[in-house]
Amino acid sequence: NFYNLFSELQEYKVDIDKIKIEEWQKDVFENLLEINRCIEEQVKLRGLTLPYMLRKKENISEFFLKGTKKICFINKVKFTPFEKEVIQAFEERGTIVRNVIQIDRKDFDEEKLMIKGTFGLPDKKNFEEKRINIEIHQFDNKFTQLMGIVKKLDTESRKTDSWNQESQYRIYDVQEINGSTRKDYQLLNQNKITYNLEETMENSSIYKILSLLCNILGSIKIENKSGEGKILLFKLKEIHSSFKNDGFLKVFNLRKSYDFLQELTSEGYKYISLKMPEISDEEKNISGKENLLKFLEELEKIYSIDNLQDYGKFLEEIFEKVEEKEEKIRSKYFEALSEMVVLEEFSFDNLWHGFFKGSISASLLKMFLKYLDKKAISLDLEEIDGQEAEKKYKINSFSAISETRKENIIFLNLQDSFPKVKVNNYLFSKNQRISMGLPVNEDIRQMEFFKFFNNIFGGRNIYLSYVKNLDENIDCAGVIEEMKLKYGIQTESVFAGGEISEGEEISFIKKYFTSKGKKWEKKFIGEFIPSRMEKDRKKIMEEKLSLGYYGFEKLRDFEYGYYLEKMIGKTEKEEIDEKIDPLLFGNIIHAVYERIVKENKEQIESKKYNVEINDIKKVLSNVLAVFEYKIPAEFIKFYREVSFDEIARSIKKIF
Repeated sequence: NFYNLFSELQEYKVDIDKIKIEEWQKDVFENLLEINRCIEEQVKLRGLTLPYMLRKKENISEFFLKGTKKICFINKVKFTPFEKEVIQAFEERGTIVRNVIQIDRKDFDEEKLMIKGTFGLPDKKNFEEKRINIEIHQFDNKFTQLMGIVKKLDTESRKTDSWNQESQYRIYDVQEINGSTRKDYQLLNQNKITYNLEETMENSSIYKILSLLCNILGSIKIENKSGEGKILLFKLKEIHSSFKNDGFLKVFNLRKSYDFLQELTSEGYKYISLKMPEISDEEKNISGKENLLKFLEELEKIYSIDNLQDYGKFLEEIFEKVEEKEEKIRSKYFEALSEMVVLEEFSFDNLWHGFFKGSISASLLKMFLKYLDKKAISLDLEEIDGQEAEKKYKINSFSAISETRKENIIFLNLQDSFPKVKVNNYLFSKNQRISMGLPVNEDIRQMEFFKFFNNIFGGRNIYLSYVKNLDENIDCAGVIEEMKLKYGIQTESVFAGGEISEGEEISFIKKYFTSKGKKWEKKFIGEFIPSRMEKDRKKIMEEKLSLGYYGFEKLRDFEYGYYLEKMIGKTEKEEIDEKIDPLLFGNIIHAVYERIVKENKEQIESKKYNVEINDIKKVLSNVLAVFEYKIPAEFIKFYREVSFDEIARSIKKIF
């Protein structure tokens, strides 16, 4: 936030001393100024220059300008104050500067060098003179929209045998790209249509593994026990969630530990630690226990890291374990790592201890994930092989659209509030930004509209599509509604009868979703594969047979279910409750009764037993020590002061 804000203030030549600060902003702004002062001091001391400090006309490259007679901008509809200063410096050096824009003179302020707020769609006469063929298509959902584009491309490919770059349709998605959008396009036949939408590191396997690790580190509780010192308690819920990621299990060698973790989960543990009896004993015969022990030991080492130099080494090592083959991901990962580790080179004393509250290790890892968030990667699902004979299409992000002339264009998802723009509103309000001359949402929207209109009215065949579903509150973008009204364009459908028939849907699925692509093939269920789960017969033989109340109840009400549960043996408990469930409360109370009865059997039978509340609380305290890893640490104070106190009083009443 600091970096973006100060970059913008320099770009728009804002005098920091003249900014009118509101009372509620004062402390934050003074902190930002102090950060800036410290950074300027450090870079001067070290002879460095940070990129956001480069915005001075003195830094213009004389070498670049040497021999350059003329510089021409194409369709640049906004110049910042710094850019204007740079252009003035060019002209003072004798370089001619021109700006060629495809826009009506009435819509551009030549003095301020920016697009006017009145800019919009050309009038109907102007539109008709251009002789552009515009189709507007409405669909009920994204699936049918994809079917529409496929049918459109199939129709166009049959019209002509020649295939060249000029006649090819360029496809752009105008909506923000997210995981859902990517899944939509994965449905398409990848031999015909690929997509070139920006991926982020968030979707890489290394990012997911680090996120899971960050959650585990952030949930660690520290307990100081007399005689044992500091104990780290690891939240079982976070570890259990991590076990669902195959990459995580592979990196930390935990695949063999899955059954053992499930056993702890099914027994109601909320936390685990290296000091708990069920884990820390020397028995190695329990499958996967040793691997889990090594993992907890590694977690303790990572938790102790408190500087970026050591963290950098760990992050390098873990990347190699992931075996990420995609070279673009590797380069972006190490780019982010190199950017982050230099933070400590400024040598601020006690930097992280003063900055982070709680776990420094988890906070440093979270900070690295924030760096990765900013790294965008262009990943093609399938590289286009360059064979001109095969007609292939690529779906691109709207942000990647250029100003070059394109005859045939398809725009998808022109619904909701297109164009969506986001301005850095950190600290300053909209009115403050306007008074300082900083851009606001409306300014950016105007530039996005220009980009959109310029491509439409520079083309020949334009296909616009959107999803309209009033039940889900989705409607076409305002600009589409405006085009319909202003130019009298009717909404069309590429499907006969104005809607998609069931037959067409099935045909589409057969053609684009089956492995062969050409014909429907019946899928047969393969041979039955018996379970490879080992039956722990030794454990079954050694187990003492008993039938408690809950078992009896199940046997009475659902005998088959009772025997089936016993036969399966190990069952997986997927959810870990963040509270003490009624069964655990019952087990605690039963354990207290059992101890009291065993220790005072004769007195109770002779009706001479007179219990003291403090004696019950002492027994209860000993019982709770056995259950300590099964009771959520967040609520232990509440349980001790309310629930457990009530248990002691109730037991006294019973006796």
